[in-house]
Amino acid sequence: MLKNRLSVLAIFLTFILFFVQHFTTQPPSPKGLDTPENQFSAVRAHNILKSLLRENKPHPVGSDLNKIIKERLKNELDQLGIEHQEQKTWACASRFASCAK
Repeated sequence: MLKNRLSVLAIFLTFILFFVQHFTTQPPSPKGLDTPENQFSAVRAHNILKSLLRENKPHPVGSDLNKIIKERLKNELDQLGIEHQEQKTWACASRFASCAK
């Protein structure tokens, strides 16, 4: 009888700890457009992302679309007053045996 009670107690505590852990690690709710400019707004970020990726197509490195999106990103950073620097490098993928600049 004692073993059954201990098993039930252990299962109950496991569920309680799971729920406590689950609810204490939830991310904050996204902030809307009415959020002050100096704070992150998920809605503003999503709108910028939709603007940058308006074609909604893949843009692999070296493609024409990648160059267009890179220019859009530079313009957006300039509008936000964020300093940026483009770095040129090589990247190779072993999966497809290809390299890009």
